[in-house]
Amino acid sequence: MAKTVLMIHGYGCAGSCWGPVAERLTAEGYRVEAPTIRADQRKVAAPGAGLAGLSLADYVADMSALAASLTKQDGEAPIVFGHSMGGLIAQKLAEAGLVSGAVLLLT
Repeated sequence: MAKTVLMIHGYGCAGSCWGPVAERLTAEGYRVEAPTIRADQRKVAAPGAGLAGLSLADYVADMSALAASLTKQDGEAPIVFGHSMGGLIAQKLAEAGLVSGAVLLLT
């Protein structure tokens, strides 16, 4: 089974922002997961009413649950990539021991 890479986007982005990097990693044989955090609420035209009340801890909880689920599926923890706010989330996942490696892009 291919090693999984969990890619976490920044505050003003969506999972699709990882497109070229995700494509390259996939071509190199990795399984890539690049979700949009709270996709049901993160909409440009009509953001969900609850979005403004979320904290970094809420996003960390979401991505922690996803990392744990990927670990259960694969039998090993994913590598995590994070950009901006996603980098902070990725760091928290690494601190909690939920990932096997981390790449943090804090700009």
